Amino acid sequence: MKVLISGCSYSCGTKSYGAILKEMGYDVSNLSHPGLSNNHIIYKIYDYITKHNIENSFIILQITWLHRLGLYSSYFQKWVNYQPNAFNVIPTYNEKSNFVNFEVDFKNPLISEMYDKNINKNDTIDEMLKMYSSYIEHHYNEKETFNYLLYQIDTLVSHAEKKNNKILLMYWPEINNDNQLEELKKRNFFNLENEYSILKWSTKYKFLNTESSHLSISGHAKIAEELNEFLLKQEKKHKINLI
Repeated sequence: MKVLISGCSYSCGTKSYGAILKEMGYDVSNLSHPGLSNNHIIYKIYDYITKHNIENSFIILQITWLHRLGLYSSYFQKWVNYQPNAFNVIPTYNEKSNFVNFEVDFKNPLISEMYDKNINKNDTIDEMLKMYSSYIEHHYNEKETFNYLLYQIDTLVSHAEKKNNKILLMYWPEINNDNQLEELKKRNFFNLENEYSILKWSTKYKFLNTESSHLSISGHAKIAEELNEFLLKQEKKHKINLI
């Protein structure tokens, strides 16, 4: 039984929880990539399942920031992902309010190609960035984007389970209201210390790398440990061999 992971930079790296699971003996394929949007994260899993006829596999779907946008670009001849400038932002946790503060700069957006290949900006890229700025200003709505995300997740889960694949859902961003939390609980999202936002959990319990909102090595190790326990329970429950 293969373990597939799809996510953004939170799930990448040679010391990521996926890499640690691989060291434990799991057959891991990690499709994650820095800067991916939820559209692209979800599509990557759908496309991989379809092209490789994946069956009897365990899928970890790591959800990223709602305000990211993923689209196929005719200019680049591939998918590109748009996001606000959030490099090196270190979130802070307020114990009194039980709230995580995470400031991002929407005035200077980025697309994935800008840091993947370190290309120079040109008129076309400027237009693309203006398009994203316009999307954020005139189209983006957190409530409706979240609702659409639930539709995408439910559709993917249904598609994956037709071939006896199991999906574990992991929500990274802040959870901003009770409705969001309730919907995540309904779908049995992964949680740590009863925190369904991995950003909040990692900030609150000091599992950040001190340079950004990304996990420290110990943070990845902790998640890998919890995932291993979960996978072993799945192995026993469904009488399957994961390792």
